[in-house]
Amino acid sequence: KASHGDAPLFGLVRRAASCKAKSDTRQSQRNIVCVETKVKRWKMPLRFKFSIILLAGGSSTRMRGRDKLLEKAGKHSILRTVAEVCCDSQASEVIAVLPLDREGRIEALAGLPIKINRTPKTTEGMAGSIRAGLAGLSETSEAAIIVLADMPDVHPDDIDRLAAGYDPLSGITICRAA
Repeated sequence: KASHGDAPLFGLVRRAASCKAKSDTRQSQRNIVCVETKVKRWKMPLRFKFSIILLAGGSSTRMRGRDKLLEKAGKHSILRTVAEVCCDSQASEVIAVLPLDREGRIEALAGLPIKINRTPKTTEGMAGSIRAGLAGLSETSEAAIIVLADMPDVHPDDIDRLAAGYDPLSGITICRAA
């Protein structure tokens, strides 16, 4: 990414040759570049509603008593930073899966439009947290993206590009970042 201001703009770049087949069109749509500018963020049109399951249930055992998700990443905690990124994406809802015993994490999310799902299933590991997040999805959600709460360098456009790569009519049920 080039650095020029604080507001990144992601755009679609098509190949010089015109696309003749449907597969060529899909391939050309994957050619995405980032241009940093002060222009408002361009949003890709999506054909479906998706939710984000924000996994924030880890116990931070390697942090020697400190909570990794409450460590600073810029102005805010890592958790707050990632949660704001999720809220700035095109997701129709964000569900944060939290353990029962981490009050500081709830405080870090205060004021954000996030559904908090406190669950004992976080002690079962990531799979338990994913199950808890999936159980909290709204009826209108057609897909879900799982976001790890300890990844503060993720940008809303990263999430939106992943969502844009999903085609509900393709029969493929899992997409992953390349």
